[in-house]
Amino acid sequence: MKTHALLLPLLLALPGLAAADIYRSVDAQGRVTYSQTPPVGRTAEKVTPRVTPGNPAEAEALQRQVEALDKGQEEAARKETEAAAKQAKQDEACTAARERLALLAQKIPSRLMTRNEKGEMERWTTERHEEQRRQAEALAATSCGGPS
Repeated sequence: MKTHALLLPLLLALPGLAAADIYRSVDAQGRVTYSQTPPVGRTAEKVTPRVTPGNPAEAEALQRQVEALDKGQEEAARKETEAAAKQAKQDEACTAARERLALLAQKIPSRLMTRNEKGEMERWTTERHEEQRRQAEALAATSCGGPS
């Protein structure tokens, strides 16, 4: 789709080129000059450029370039989408880490309880609370760029 936008200026310029007058003149030293305006003080002949059908090999090469450009744009869009998804996942991990840090900062270690391997409730020790806080800070550092 975007390649059509690249070809549009070329297509719009072609009628202007075809409608422009072209003059051929030869100066005193025998140099041939082509211009859109007749030279002053010299004779010039109006010429009409010949338009030949395009070379099939050139047309194929141009088509391959257009396809490569489209493929490159699709690849860039895919990478951008993947990067956005990765950033959203990292933002989510950051939010969770910050919430955990906030919770641990509010709670007194002896007031926190979890179930052990036997299924029994047990209170956290100060050491366990500190270890959980360090882990939450490490997670915040990797997902947020630092604890907050």
